[in-house]
Amino acid sequence: DSWWMPAHLGGSAPTAAEAAKAQAG
Repeated sequence: DSWWMPAHLGGSAPTAAEAAKAQAG
């Protein structure tokens, strides 16, 4: 899935907050 990609998160793994934020927009 592309919603957790470190490229826009700046991290190596998605958190619940990051995933929710990414999926929200």
